[in-house]
Amino acid sequence: MLAGLLWFDDDPRRDLATKIAEAAQRYQQKFGVAPDTCYVNPRAVAEQEQVVAWQGRPLRVIPSGHILAHHFWVGVEKEGSAWCAGEGGSVMSPAKAEQARRL
Repeated sequence: MLAGLLWFDDDPRRDLATKIAEAAQRYQQKFGVAPDTCYVNPRAVAEQEQVVAWQGRPLRVIPSGHILAHHFWVGVEKEGSAWCAGEGGSVMSPAKAEQARRL
């Protein structure tokens, strides 16, 4: 991902799925598009990448040693989806990338 939203939740009473769903919801509220990827600390999930359903869409959950415990890095990683390079190499926000695709 070129950009994303870093979410922190260390509440032991809440399960991982709830934490990821809230992080994804905040990303969509802030940037106007649904995320397709969430990086988590490897201790939070099994060793393998997982795909979970979020609002009827697939959301990849990927363990990464670069993510601290209780942190969730959500965003769009799918090529051409959002945070795309615009003219002159600038980075476009997800909302602007969505508008550009519609033109």
